[in-house]
Amino acid sequence: MKVLIVFGSKSDINVFKPIVETLKSKGIDYDLRICSAHRTPDRLDEILKERFDLIISGAGLAAHLPGVIASKTISPVIGVPVSSNMDGLDAFLAIAQMPPGIPVLGCHPDCNPAEYGFLFKDYSAVCLCGETESKRVRSARNILNQFGVEMSDDNALNINFFNLNGGKPMKDAINVPLLEGSTDKDAKTFMVKSHIGPVVGLNRGENAALLAVMLLNRSRHYDEQLVESRAEMAQKVIESEREVLEDVN
Repeated sequence: MKVLIVFGSKSDINVFKPIVETLKSKGIDYDLRICSAHRTPDRLDEILKERFDLIISGAGLAAHLPGVIASKTISPVIGVPVSSNMDGLDAFLAIAQMPPGIPVLGCHPDCNPAEYGFLFKDYSAVCLCGETESKRVRSARNILNQFGVEMSDDNALNINFFNLNGGKPMKDAINVPLLEGSTDKDAKTFMVKSHIGPVVGLNRGENAALLAVMLLNRSRHYDEQLVESRAEMAQKVIESEREVLEDVN
């Protein structure tokens, strides 16, 4: 297994150094890079020409780096917000609140995701748990079915669905917070809950499922399907542009 660690600035050393030390203690091969999504975009493309089993990326403020990386790879991306302004809330939301189809697993600010043991295990199945009656669970199940992923309790990666107000995430799982009609007041609650376990965006069951597929993909079994999925999403954007231009012009 090889892990890529990418942070946006050398000033983030207090955050990424513990990650490096934990990977060393586990005997996990890694590559550490300092790269900016905004200032060195071409360098980022060069780095991502190599394939990694897991990518840990962090940044502060707008924190676009993990999301930009996720848009350029089918490897699973774990995003680490670096606290600066607003206790890292802006960076946390930028990392966790990704659009459908481009998942990033968000951690709490200044977290060491190398301590999440479940990220480094090999799985043969996925288990959906928690509030499994939610419609968001159905969207996750549909994605997993499309990829032909086995759903079982045996040797399974957990996707846990929990109510943001009152529910609780799991430490060793991909967590999906659920809340309809959220407001700005719920943002801080969202970040606080991430201290218990890593999360994808609010109600993003499909992103949790895609991230699970990526974590199960160390054998590259799902490569072709993941690439096709990205191509289909890109085509939908192109088609929507054509429709908008026809309507406006």
